[in-house]
Amino acid sequence: MLPVHIKEKLDNFFLEKEFAIVEANGKITLREKSKTGKAELVCTFDEESIVFLRPEQKVLPYLDTQKPGATSCADVFVFKKQKANDTFDLHMFEFKKTVNTTHYSKVKHQFTMGIYNARAIAGFLGMDLGKIYLYIGYRNDEMISNKNSSLISLRANNNLQSMANMKEWKTRECTLEIDKEKKIFVFEKIVLDEEGYGTIKVTTLER
Repeated sequence: MLPVHIKEKLDNFFLEKEFAIVEANGKITLREKSKTGKAELVCTFDEESIVFLRPEQKVLPYLDTQKPGATSCADVFVFKKQKANDTFDLHMFEFKKTVNTTHYSKVKHQFTMGIYNARAIAGFLGMDLGKIYLYIGYRNDEMISNKNSSLISLRANNNLQSMANMKEWKTRECTLEIDKEKKIFVFEKIVLDEEGYGTIKVTTLER
């Protein structure tokens, strides 16, 4: 069960439509719409979880909307309770119709800002955070298309950032700068079908 102080704060202070509590082995459908299409992902959680929907529309109000990237955020936050204690792991989802080196850089920034915003929510709830896991749902993978020619072109143009992005995409370990410290996070690639649908069981990502 959720700790009493967390449940009370959710009930007393949060808009009901902005979050959902999912029981252990329960399911929820995450939905995202954009100009390029839609995504629907059916998620099953092995432990009790709190899902915050559309956090990109509810970032900290103190952030300056005129500053580039200040209000960027991931699409969904999931705080999943650890089985043995009251610590919660953060599982963060971002959806893109197509992923390429440019989109991947944007996703990394959305994850970075998402972590900051998720920590603010966790702090308000009095929640102890454990590990952080990242998920990218997509239909089209342009990171590996024409791979050989792309690498030759990137090397010729000394595009080190794009080459680093391609390497991270392959290893499924991305480096984010959090509080001026570079940290490596495991991420899961979720391949959606041509209509944008997919399923996943959220457990624990390990290497």
